[in-house]
Amino acid sequence: MEQILPLYGLTLKRNEYLIVWRDPSFGKKTEWNDVLEERKMFIYKESKMNAFFVDSIEKGLEIIQRKRYNKIILISNIGKDLSGKKFVEVARKILGFDVMVLFFSNDNNNFDWLQKFPNALYTNENKFYEEYVSNYNKDGLIKLKKEIENKYKIKLMFTNDFLSFPLFAYNKDFSDLFFNDNNANFRRVMIKSKPDKKALYMENGKVEFKSYRYLTIYGFIWYITFIDNEITFFNNKFYLDFDKNEGIVKGNPSMKRWKCELKDTNYSIYFENKNNMLTIDGDKALVRKENKKRENQLFIFIDIQK
Repeated sequence: MEQILPLYGLTLKRNEYLIVWRDPSFGKKTEWNDVLEERKMFIYKESKMNAFFVDSIEKGLEIIQRKRYNKIILISNIGKDLSGKKFVEVARKILGFDVMVLFFSNDNNNFDWLQKFPNALYTNENKFYEEYVSNYNKDGLIKLKKEIENKYKIKLMFTNDFLSFPLFAYNKDFSDLFFNDNNANFRRVMIKSKPDKKALYMENGKVEFKSYRYLTIYGFIWYITFIDNEITFFNNKFYLDFDKNEGIVKGNPSMKRWKCELKDTNYSIYFENKNNMLTIDGDKALVRKENKKRENQLFIFIDIQK
């Protein structure tokens, strides 16, 4: 007897909201571990949303780029290097509007810029964090804004579109969505020297130029954030930095902000001013004064897809 097997159709449904929470303490042993675990458990128990806990802005931005058709709830610590602020600035470029964020910090010196930063909330305690996650809607967030303003004696700024999510794909099939990972403000690149077949390479914080034909791609991949002419370079837990005394380029766990200019298809990269230009000298990565007659201060960014 011939047996007929039933056919099943499977439809995937996206959760409307998901949480992306960035804090460098995730995955490390710090004084904040117990506090962070307590806050994570609140999400697991009280929230029905997916949550991503990341220790770098680059990991967070990768998730936001991939999940940009969802409604994303942002949480971030600020950090002494203001990397949390940079995280949100780039996330907003990806999402196409000034998405709401809850910042964590114990440093009240952040209040000056925070009060000028639209659609941002602030806390250093659990109460406001739990309200933020539990009441993420127009009325709930406006109420929370007033509570935070009263608590910290500050005045925060909301725009009219703080919950707009223009990219949110309501009732759309995954096949209708465009998932190209290219974005002008967040890229994954190889930084190639214009005159040589060498590229910027980092391993354990040591930076140099190496031939990319004979080595694995891993040490050549740089995650860059780019807004206006300010740029950051991240490679495996380190940001691009340099020794100001010796002019030698190196890695630093803290974010360092460089500047760059596009000339035709080539970039010049410098720190603060053009007395500190990224320069290739053989295999060495150095910082030197601008030399307009030489090409060893020009670089090409080659996008690397995952």
